[in-house]
Amino acid sequence: MDFKEEILQFIDSNLDRFIEESIKIQQIPAPTFHEENRADYIRNRLESFARGKVQIDKVGNVIKTYTVDEDLPTVMIAAHLDTVFSKEVDLEVKREGNEIYGPGLCDNSLSLEGLVMIAEIMDKFELELNYNLILTSTVGEEGRGNLKGMQQVMEDYQDKIDTVIVLEGDGLGRITHQAVGSSRWKVEFSAKGGHSWGDFGNSSAVHTMSKIISALSDFELPTEPKTTFNVGKVAGGRAVNAIASKAEMLLEVRSVGEEALAEVSQEFKKIIQEVCRQNGVEVGFENIGKRPAGGLNKEHQLVKLLKRIHQRLDLSSSFKPGSTDGNLPLNLGIPAVTIGLTKGVNLHSTDEYIEVKPLKKGLQQLILIVLQIEDYIKS
Repeated sequence: MDFKEEILQFIDSNLDRFIEESIKIQQIPAPTFHEENRADYIRNRLESFARGKVQIDKVGNVIKTYTVDEDLPTVMIAAHLDTVFSKEVDLEVKREGNEIYGPGLCDNSLSLEGLVMIAEIMDKFELELNYNLILTSTVGEEGRGNLKGMQQVMEDYQDKIDTVIVLEGDGLGRITHQAVGSSRWKVEFSAKGGHSWGDFGNSSAVHTMSKIISALSDFELPTEPKTTFNVGKVAGGRAVNAIASKAEMLLEVRSVGEEALAEVSQEFKKIIQEVCRQNGVEVGFENIGKRPAGGLNKEHQLVKLLKRIHQRLDLSSSFKPGSTDGNLPLNLGIPAVTIGLTKGVNLHSTDEYIEVKPLKKGLQQLILIVLQIEDYIKS
C-alpha cells in the first residue's frame, strides 16, 4: 500500500470517530456573532497537534499556519464556525439508519472537523508539503455576518494567499467556482397617515410600499449574468382603520456578476425613491448585507484539479454558483472553490440531517486536495 492509499485507509477506518467528533462540535451553540465557545474548542483541538502555529485573531477566527518557506505559494482551507440557530434551539442528535439528524451538523460542524482531520494527518503521517498551508475557522459567514471572518482574513493575509478551498458539509461533488454576490437593505417608509375615513387620500406607507414591490417586479432583470431579487419581509401599519404612517421591507438583489449587481441595485434605489416622491412618502435605506460576486472560468486549472479528484473517487462534479466564504477571495482575484463533504438535507432547519455513506469519499476528496494541490500550483 503506497503512502497516499495508507492515508485514505486511515480516513475510512476512523470515519465513526470523525462523526463523533463532529457531533461534539455541533453540540456547542455558535449563532452568528456568538461563536467564541466553539472557537475556543476548535483552537484547543488544533493545539493538540504539535505541528503548526494556532491563534485566534481579533474578530474570533481560529487560524493554524504551517509555514514551509515564505517564498512558496500559500493555500488556505477554510470552514465557518457559525450557524443559523440561536442558543435556545435544541441541538439533539438522532440517528436513523444512514441518516444523522442534528441542527448545524452538516452546516458546518462536519467541515470544522475536516480541518481538525487535516491537522491530525499532518502530524500522524508527517506530511511534508511544498507549499504553506493555513487552516482557518471563520466567524460571521451566515446571514448578517456578511463574511466578517473572511473579510478579516483577507485583510490580514490577502498578499500571501494564492489559493482558497472553502469547505461546506453539503453538496458532495460540488465545485463552486462562481460566487453569487448580494446586496441587502432594510427600506423604511414614513408617510402622513391618518384616519382611514376622515383622512382618506393622505399618503400611506403601506400602499406606497406595495406600489414599489409591484414596480420592482416589473423591472426586467438581466438573465446573463443571472440576477434575481426578493422582498423577503414586510411590516407596517397599526390598525385596520388607520392609514399607515410607517412601513418597512427587507430587499435583496443577487447576481453572479459584480457589475450587474451594482447596476440593478442602483436602479432599484432610483425606482423606490421615485415612487416615494410621487406619493409624498419619505424613504430611508439601511445596508444590512453586502457580498461581492466573482468567479473562475470552468477551464481554470484549480477546477480541473477538483474534477480529476472527483473522477478518481467516482464522484459526479457539479458546478452551481453559490454564496460562501469563497466570495471574497474570488472577488479579489484569488482562485477559490467551495466543495462539499457529504449529502445534507433540510439545511438551516431543525430537522437538518446528513447521509453517512457518502462522507468517506467527501473526506478522501479533502485529503487528496491537500496532497495533490501542488500539481495545480506547479501548473
